[in-house]
Amino acid sequence: MDMNEQFKKMYENIKLTSDQRKDAKTKYTGVCKKLHDHYYPNVEYSGNTKLLIGSYGKHTNIRPPRDIDVIFVMPEEKWGQYADNTRNPQSQLLQDVKKILSEKYTTTEKIRSWGKVVLVKFSDGTHDVEVLPAWRNHDGTFKIPNSENGGSWEYWDPKSEINNIDSSDKDTDGATRMLIRMIKKWTDNCSIKMKSHVIEKAIINYFSSAIVGSSHAIMVQNFLQFFLDITLDQDTRSHITTALNRAKKANEFEQAQKLDEATNEWKKVFGEDFPARAGETKLNTRPPKPIINPPKPWLSHF
Repeated sequence: MDMNEQFKKMYENIKLTSDQRKDAKTKYTGVCKKLHDHYYPNVEYSGNTKLLIGSYGKHTNIRPPRDIDVIFVMPEEKWGQYADNTRNPQSQLLQDVKKILSEKYTTTEKIRSWGKVVLVKFSDGTHDVEVLPAWRNHDGTFKIPNSENGGSWEYWDPKSEINNIDSSDKDTDGATRMLIRMIKKWTDNCSIKMKSHVIEKAIINYFSSAIVGSSHAIMVQNFLQFFLDITLDQDTRSHITTALNRAKKANEFEQAQKLDEATNEWKKVFGEDFPARAGETKLNTRPPKPIINPPKPWLSHF
């Protein structure tokens, strides 16, 4: 297995499993269908009153399962009910959505609202659902609530973010989403707090001028250098520098045909989701224990 194949294997390792995808669909469908049946009682649910956003809508999600962000499209005729309310109607909207969902999720699930969303937190510890009630505007944008600081209405265009990733991914033959997912895994592994949209924007900008090559290892190294050049925060720069140095060392090892050593450097960047090479012997990084009266002949065990 060469290094490109190892990167492809890692990519499969960090994507959701079939069961995890089914779990996600079951949960966001249940939440949105409950709201649909309440607000559109005479219209059979088909999914057209919901829009997946965030990493699930952009198809950039990775393991382990996390919150599913979804817009629920409110009926136009309900707008007046909240527009005419001068006492934080945004908070009232979220409370109304929370109350409706509480009729379905009454056992071990926890439902709470804050800011712009209502969170349905499931007891199984896998996917939770954050639902954002919104009104669709004629230009395709959405009017969304913000209950903080007395309440306000905001305009948002999540489809443009999805379209930007779709376009870049098409131009790079899938490299955009692959790199986004891998960089997300790196941030998880080094415990750096970074918003997904920051990673996505940086990678789209990177590919707007970079040439997609055949080596995934070089692609990661080149992006980390690009990311370092555009990053100002010193703590973030420190994390990027560490990953960049390890990527450089890994590529130097690969050039020297020291593939086990290259693999170990990539494991430091991505964690155990980066696969070992077939037949690779794991290095023992623990300090040796003192040997008292060793057997003869002496045998080492790894």
